[in-house]
Order: sequence, then structure tokens, then C-alpha cells
Amino acid sequence: MIIITRVHILRNGVVTTSSIEIYSTFISLHPRARIHSLTVESHTAQPASTLNLDVLIATANGLRRLLQDGKLSSAQLVDLYLSQIERHSHRGLKLNAMISTAPKKILLDIARSLDDGRAAEYIRGPLHSIPVTVKDSICTDVSLETDTTCDQVIGPVDGRMPTIAAAAGYPVGTVPLGYSQTNGRPFELAVVALANEEHKMMQFMTAWDKITPSRLPPPQLVD
Repeated sequence: MIIITRVHILRNGVVTTSSIEIYSTFISLHPRARIHSLTVESHTAQPASTLNLDVLIATANGLRRLLQDGKLSSAQLVDLYLSQIERHSHRGLKLNAMISTAPKKILLDIARSLDDGRAAEYIRGPLHSIPVTVKDSICTDVSLETDTTCDQVIGPVDGRMPTIAAAAGYPVGTVPLGYSQTNGRPFELAVVALANEEHKMMQFMTAWDKITPSRLPPPQLVD
């Protein structure tokens, strides 16, 4: 017995539940059936603007189920949330809840790559391809196109920050501040820059050295 069946898939490679059920029904009714040919049809997923999804009350678990069932793609979800932000953050209700968002093209490219990963059954975790917002993050990529981004982090040299940054491979520099008059122990300022941004770190260190008063070396070094 020869059966010619058809399996429908979305553009992001997610097989629809109905097609799986039809395919399984054929196999269960005809266990000796032989598949002669398999036709794959590509269907465009439902436009984000027509999805019946209320982003104000949607939960992470609910979104995860929609993504797993192939009823929603990460690219659609990102587009929905960006549209909501654009509609009401600085316009509409003027909530002013978001300082800045990354460029839409970058976000959609990331979302599509996550959709491809889901189609290949490469799931990074329960929040795979679910958008999140980060509050009060200052160490961010320059692609955010806002003056609130940060390309250098400054802290005490004897803290954990420069040690972790150096272990991760980020450039770290130090600026002498002075020494303790009680035990003569010197203390310094650590400057951590982004990868391949050593020139900015050197610019900061040079500017700091110029505007701060002369610093006496520890007595041990003088002698």
C-alpha cells in the first residue's frame, strides 16, 4: 500500500501540530504503509499584527507554550513588543517606561536565529526566544544608540571586578591614587574597557592623571 501524505511547516521550520496528528493517524491505521513521497509546503506564519495576543497580560509560560506549539515565532513576539513600546512609551499614553531599545533589525536578526535554533531542537532553556527588558543596565553595547550606554567600568583595584574582568579577557588598566598613611599600602583605581577598546581606556587614564594633583609615592619607594 502506498500513501502520499503532505506535511505542512511554517517558515521557521516548526511542524504544525495538526500535520503531526494526521501523519501519526495514517501510520497507526496502516502500520505497513510505505511513504512514497513527502511534499513540504511553506506557509507564512500569521502576521504579528493579527495575532490574538494581549502583551499586557501574557505570561512567560503562556508564550513558551505558543512558541513550542508553533503558533508563534520569536520574530513575531519581538515585533509585537516593540510595537507596544513604540505605541505607548513616548507616544500614545506617554508612559516613558523605556529609555532606549536596541535597533529593531538587530533584535529581529537575533529572534530569527533563535527561531532557527528551536526548529533544529536546540533549546537553550525555558525562556528560549522570550523577550525580556533589563532595568538600570549601564554596561551595554553601543548599538543601543543612547548616551546612557557605558564602554568603561571603574572601581577599586583590590575588588573582585577587575579580577573577574581580566579572567574574562577584558582589558584592565590601573591608575595610582596614593597610599595609606597607616601602613604605607598603595591603592589604585581599576579601569575595565570593552574588548578592542584599549585606546578609550588609555584616554581615560591619561585624562585622570592630568586633572588629579600630584601623588606622593609610598615611603618604601622613596627610600
